[in-house]
Amino acid sequence: MKQRAIGAGVVAIATVSALATAAVAAPPYLVTVGASTSGDHVFFGTSVPRTGGAHEIDFQVRRGTTVTNMYCTDVNVEGNVHAGTSSTGHVATITPVTRVNTPETFAGMDWKGCKGPFNLDMVVEPDLDWEIWADGTSTTGTTDVITGVVTGPGGGNLTANVYATGANRPFCEFEVQGFATGTWNESTQTLTITETGFTGNLAISALASATSNCGGLVAVNDPANFEGAFEIGPDDADNTKDGITDTFPVYLEPAP
Repeated sequence: MKQRAIGAGVVAIATVSALATAAVAAPPYLVTVGASTSGDHVFFGTSVPRTGGAHEIDFQVRRGTTVTNMYCTDVNVEGNVHAGTSSTGHVATITPVTRVNTPETFAGMDWKGCKGPFNLDMVVEPDLDWEIWADGTSTTGTTDVITGVVTGPGGGNLTANVYATGANRPFCEFEVQGFATGTWNESTQTLTITETGFTGNLAISALASATSNCGGLVAVNDPANFEGAFEIGPDDADNTKDGITDTFPVYLEPAP
């Protein structure tokens, strides 16, 4: 059993003993970014509305029969798409790549308008790098919807620390670990995360203290859902992002 520090100098008193591991069995792909089939290409993505989604990002925790809803209204991501032949399905990584020409400064991921239990303002701090793996069928066309997973480094667990702001932080602070399933839509250039059904792929892995359980709504090993969609390309202000709009779109096809 591993113990992690979560938050700023806060040591977790309880950790999850076992989490599901993403077992990615992928066919070999040829990843094309624009006209390129080699090298890493920086991407920027912003969350977009989903059909039937209450918010751009929805997060739920189930404690027994009680489901607690949390959400964020806007999330931005940055990283690298790995062009070329991939025999493992590891096609992109969300990394701390800070843009010098963006009106907002952040490194890797930026979560805004996040609300937790009792309408508390929340902060989400991901422990990057997060990796995007494809595992579904692709064709030589440009309209595929390809399944995959989002994991932590090396296909292991992703991690995020979540806590209430200000004086409410001791009341509600926890860590989430695991992986999330999703799809890549070539037509819309959208990564959609659909980790639902409380499968245990994502779960609460640690609490900051015995009393940071959000009023008894969150406990170690509680399963979690995560839904969101990210359009890859320009940011909300239509900034170019170092020529990113010139190098995309991204397509996956069977490796030759």
